Amino acid sequence: MHHRQLFHRARPSAHRLQVGLAAVFALVLGLAPGATRHAVGAATAPESKADVFGMPLEDLLNMEVTSPSRFHQPLLESHNAVWIVSAEDIRRAGVRSIPEALALAPGVYVAQSAGNNWTVTIGGFSLGSFSNKLLVLVDNVTVYSTLFGNVEWDLLPVTLAEVERIEVIRGAAGVQYGANAVNGVISIFTKAPGPVAGGYARIGGGSQGVRSFHSGVEGASAEGGFRARVSGGYDEDNGLGLDGGDEVSDSQRLATGAVRTAFRGGGGLSISIDGRIRGGEYFLPAGAAIAGKHRSPEVGILRLRADRSAPGGDTYLQLAGVQNRIEEEIDGQWEPHELSETFDVEFQHQLRARAGGEHQFLIGGGYRQVAVSHDILEDGEQNFTVSNIFALDEWRFAEAWLVSGGVKWELSSIADPTYPWRIAVMWLPTPRNSLRLGASTAYRSPTLLEEYQRTIIAGGAVQLLGNTGLESEKTLIYEAGYRGEILKNVYVDLSCALKRYQGLIAQQETASDAGVEYHYVNDDGGDATARTFEAGLQARPADWLSISVVYGHVDISVDGPLAALQYTENSQPSDFGALTIGTRLPGGLAADTALRYTASFGGAAGEVDAYWRLDLRLAKTFRLAGGDLETGVVGQNLLDPAHVETLNGKEIPRTWYGYLSLTF
Repeated sequence: MHHRQLFHRARPSAHRLQVGLAAVFALVLGLAPGATRHAVGAATAPESKADVFGMPLEDLLNMEVTSPSRFHQPLLESHNAVWIVSAEDIRRAGVRSIPEALALAPGVYVAQSAGNNWTVTIGGFSLGSFSNKLLVLVDNVTVYSTLFGNVEWDLLPVTLAEVERIEVIRGAAGVQYGANAVNGVISIFTKAPGPVAGGYARIGGGSQGVRSFHSGVEGASAEGGFRARVSGGYDEDNGLGLDGGDEVSDSQRLATGAVRTAFRGGGGLSISIDGRIRGGEYFLPAGAAIAGKHRSPEVGILRLRADRSAPGGDTYLQLAGVQNRIEEEIDGQWEPHELSETFDVEFQHQLRARAGGEHQFLIGGGYRQVAVSHDILEDGEQNFTVSNIFALDEWRFAEAWLVSGGVKWELSSIADPTYPWRIAVMWLPTPRNSLRLGASTAYRSPTLLEEYQRTIIAGGAVQLLGNTGLESEKTLIYEAGYRGEILKNVYVDLSCALKRYQGLIAQQETASDAGVEYHYVNDDGGDATARTFEAGLQARPADWLSISVVYGHVDISVDGPLAALQYTENSQPSDFGALTIGTRLPGGLAADTALRYTASFGGAAGEVDAYWRLDLRLAKTFRLAGGDLETGVVGQNLLDPAHVETLNGKEIPRTWYGYLSLTF
């Protein structure tokens, strides 16, 4: 095995993001020492973690979210179906990855297809790890692949220890976020630097070769005008290890680093400069007619954001760069495999006014430039741009009634303009309950692969080709929902939707020249109808007990001539859900149980049996003079030695790991 230097020498065009990250780290290191000395001297105790057991449900309903409307509003008044997965939820669940954390939200289907591959969908249309109808953001920066339209979950430059919360929008958000926000938006917020010094260190290890270490520190200047948070981590595992007795090569060794800074000036102005990077090596197991791969990824994000708050409204300007570079080992040498670079500019202004009631106007726009190099693209590289402007209004015309509406114009250089719109009405019969109805449209632009793919294999006998004449997929959505406190200390979130998809893109077999056995060209002639229902319940029957139930149902019927789309009807279960129970016991002890159910599914491509998955976490916290020390053990998939979760037939084994975590 050839081991690879973690952050290796890059081509000159790939150095820009690395230099930017180095500059951000240098800035923090240059300013932070004095800041840390002051903060440590001023702090008398560490900041306490959110106590999920002691939090009244009224606080949950009034918790502010920003993803659904792009401005701060109480969860109860959100016009979208949204669920919050908090840092405390993640800690108590004992999960080791962001996809596993997303399974704590209703309507989010999560399955593991390899040691480093995941399927994550909302509202169906699973294409395995290439599912493409979700938009994923990290601190408001888009991170989905511009080549495939999917998300490389294990390569996100975020560790779970740095996640402050995840806002999961179930349903379209095309007006707010544009292309790809078709079936949902997953917005990951990392922890901002705090006003006093603090930090953490965590080490863990277990079966499947799991080894990890994560740490972070934060501090503030004497006047509090500058804050910084620096974190890093390393994760290693052997992947699935064995599958049906055969060894599976899908291990990974990845390191992550991040820095967040905040400068607070006068006049309501604040500026943040953030950088994060993830890199290392991973293996992809061999498949049918496909050899195993040994790859070295490097993913980085740079973000500069300026916010200004004023009595009449808030404004922000954000600049962000995302780079994804992957090299592959071929005959003992590392060769370029993929390089994508994205640059984003985004502007937004919020205006508060009174005219027949209270209005929250929102106007904004953005520009994106993308360049991708990959050997499966025509000419080896392609690029495109996206421009957009949007307007939103939330109108409270009576104390218990709200109406929201908006429209966006978006132009991609590889597709015709689109005009997603949304209108919704909400009724709050009591201060703790809300009902909503809405209709909207959303679009998914063709990916570079769908337009410019040129894959010739088996000596030319198999040809997979793109189509530059593709139009954007369009979805019309009707939705209804309820959220509120139905009983004392019992919170419920319900939503249902009817979705009609037009112009779905898939590969279609076409006539070919002599000697070509299989000839496929991407086509946009597919249609589909989906009906979805999601439910979430949170209950706190006692100060030592927390209960959560989440459920999702998806029913999809596909129309049109594209046979490849029929796969999506049977590629994931119609019903899935989870029950989690958290208990806080005397003496600093805690026990958390998660029971997940997934119905059977499949078709001509294979079948997956229904399965139950049981996870258990046992932990004890020791209160120390300068912080908390927690030790725990987590068991996953405890009901069976192994089970299959996806149509690729890979067996997901029973695992366990232990950890030691210090916060100060």
